[in-house]
Amino acid sequence: MGNSLEQALGLVLRIDDADSFLEYISEDDPVTETLIRTVQNAKNWPRHSGIFYLCDALSEFIDQYGRKPTRGEFVAAVIHKLQRKETAHFPERSTFFDRSRAKADPIGELKGKYGLVTGATRGIGRQMALALAEAGINLFLTSRNNDDLRELSKLVEERGAHCSYMPVDLASPQQVTKLGEFLAEEFELAMIFNNAGINQPPGKLPLGGVDANAWLNMYQVNVVAPAILIDAVLPGMKQRGFGRIVNTTSGIKDIPCAYAASKGALDKLTRDYAATLEGTGVTMNVLDPGWVRTELGGDDAPDHVTTTVPGAIVGGFLPDDVNGRWINTQDFKGLTLIEAIKLAPSKASDL
Repeated sequence: MGNSLEQALGLVLRIDDADSFLEYISEDDPVTETLIRTVQNAKNWPRHSGIFYLCDALSEFIDQYGRKPTRGEFVAAVIHKLQRKETAHFPERSTFFDRSRAKADPIGELKGKYGLVTGATRGIGRQMALALAEAGINLFLTSRNNDDLRELSKLVEERGAHCSYMPVDLASPQQVTKLGEFLAEEFELAMIFNNAGINQPPGKLPLGGVDANAWLNMYQVNVVAPAILIDAVLPGMKQRGFGRIVNTTSGIKDIPCAYAASKGALDKLTRDYAATLEGTGVTMNVLDPGWVRTELGGDDAPDHVTTTVPGAIVGGFLPDDVNGRWINTQDFKGLTLIEAIKLAPSKASDL
């Protein structure tokens, strides 16, 4: 099977769906490639949307006949579906983002767009993913554990959003680079939440007695991985005239330790990028979740992890002039998302 199609199947579909689909294709199969290109051309869709469409046709056949089709029947089912001129999952839109409509309905205008959440299966990332799904944002999720991603994707889809995912070790520059390349090619991302972060080893790593590997791992996950992903998707966001990039920082950045140093570097990265984005329709901000009870925050933290929403996702919905700012999620505790959107411009502080 061709590498691009293999990647797409593994990333945009749950594994059980992908296995069913793979029964109908073989390596460099011209029939399958022709079907995907036909759907892309008919719908003006990106490649991954065409693959979703083919899987819809497969599911419909199984629902109707109670069995899997032969390969010839599968091809016929796709053609028949196209002849019915169905819109399936991804209706075409005349513009990617309409700012006049967004003023009246900032959540509704982004409904159906895709957002990326890294470190999605635990703690703050999990809260982000579920809250974004409830707001109608389709999601691409990453973490290191495929089983956790599969479980979370089901919860996302129960909330009415589409969900794609990929297990990625952000400590590997090669894996992060491949992820960025795939996202840039296959997804028109409206939002990126660079949420994943590590403190290795746990606790305050002192400045003296440097553990080089621990420092390198923290900087790779906490700073370099976000930078790679930003570089990969930012050109597409600029071309479409819209994008919201939110990097998770920490109030601990003022405490002398390696983890804090990495968060200070992430703040500097955000501030430098934000200064170049004026007039592009793309913004970049940081969010401070506060001290919350997560695996990273520990049991002594005063706030429950659920208090981070809606503040943790509000940066995805703010206007263009909120750029290069610090968003404290605890400022929005107990509010609805729309209330948080209205309040955030006055609460966000300069980096």
